[in-house]
Amino acid sequence: MKTKIFMIAALALLASAAPAVAASETEAAAKPAAAARPTPVTTKFDDWTMQCITSTKGKYCGLYQKAFATVDGKKAMAVLSEVEVMKSKDGKKTPHMRLITPLGSWLPSNIGFKLDEEKQNIVPYFMCGRTGCMTDLTLEKEHIDRLKKGKRLLVAYRTSPKKEDQIEAPLSMKGFAAALDALLKN
Repeated sequence: MKTKIFMIAALALLASAAPAVAASETEAAAKPAAAARPTPVTTKFDDWTMQCITSTKGKYCGLYQKAFATVDGKKAMAVLSEVEVMKSKDGKKTPHMRLITPLGSWLPSNIGFKLDEEKQNIVPYFMCGRTGCMTDLTLEKEHIDRLKKGKRLLVAYRTSPKKEDQIEAPLSMKGFAAALDALLKN
């Protein structure tokens, strides 16, 4: 009985909405077609991907790689790494690497990263958004040189204050040097 009532209510709602839908479709047809959304151009560099979008405001390019970890026996996306280039007022191009962990990251523990066998670095999160919680690293020449020679960047974060709730996600550095060089040319 409840199902029949629900179906009747749903049909009544659709019937009452039909004139409004028809009117909005007529209005949409009368307006000129909206500018199409720019199509991203994607280029692979081994384990890194460069994506560029050109619009009326110019061209924007960035690098990214997703890192996965095993959580409770299941493979899950753990970290997204993005690299973009920002220009200063004097025109100098400076790459920035953003490390993004999922929502639910334990923020007081901060985020750690370690390139190959180097000592682990701990940095604070700077904000959380719809895509996750993130930190932003300015890549100076010495950092770039080490990253280009590196094999693996291990990113660690926690989901609670407990050490055993630490998640470690490896980012491959294979292709990073070529990808960053291409990014800096754009």
